[in-house]
Amino acid sequence: MDQKSSTILNELIEEISRLLPDLMEAFYAYGSIKWEDFNPERSDLNCIIISSNKPDEQQTKMLESIHRLIYKRHKYPFTYTIYLTWDDLGKSKEAIGQFLYFFAGKLQSKELCGLNALTWWQLKQNSITLLGKEAKALNFDIKENEIIDFAYANMHNDQKDLVGNCSSFWSWYYWVFIYSDKFFEWSISEFTRQYYILKNKDVPSMHQSMKYCLESCPPHFQNILKEVIRIRRGEKGTIYPSKWFRRKEGLEFMNYIINECDRPVENFYL
Repeated sequence: MDQKSSTILNELIEEISRLLPDLMEAFYAYGSIKWEDFNPERSDLNCIIISSNKPDEQQTKMLESIHRLIYKRHKYPFTYTIYLTWDDLGKSKEAIGQFLYFFAGKLQSKELCGLNALTWWQLKQNSITLLGKEAKALNFDIKENEIIDFAYANMHNDQKDLVGNCSSFWSWYYWVFIYSDKFFEWSISEFTRQYYILKNKDVPSMHQSMKYCLESCPPHFQNILKEVIRIRRGEKGTIYPSKWFRRKEGLEFMNYIINECDRPVENFYL
């Protein structure tokens, strides 16, 4: 873990422990913080905090002030923090009901929270225990088929919709896909991630999913993948003579991945 991320997480634990000493029973950091491609300027700090009971109104206000303070001190990386109880672990957002979720120092709507099968897989398989019971010993199970089902549904709904929007001249996605390096990188990266999950039955870092696609996809997609890696690393320059040509090859790559995944979900269980 890099020094800045360690400082932010330690300060968050210290402030909550000082102001709400009876609230926090476990603290986990998961996702890219555990992988070698974490970038403090681009990656988020994903955290789950466990308490015996859901925070009441007064505790919620106190947590809001803590998260605002941490954000004011550090800005980046953004801290993405979910507050749950032990009984919530392994459940869907709908089954959990109400819970708190903070991003960039603000209390957010739970509908915007990415709490899903991939979250539970990463918590159990790829997280850092900063306080409380070790994550691998938590009392819930997440099966390979569950992350495959999630990735498959994502590919056949959200990702297909994304391609459609990026292809439509009348959609704002069309233009942001051309001119925003950050959005372009995110779009292609998400396709590589879902594809890796379906092929390998595991949740990868973006570095892992990019490396896998570089090695397994047709050679003419090498440039688009290298361009995304360049953007993720914050390197100057571009592989492409124009962003319009980059857009064309980006869409070709996304359509290739969709076609590769156009088969019954049961095929990916094998």
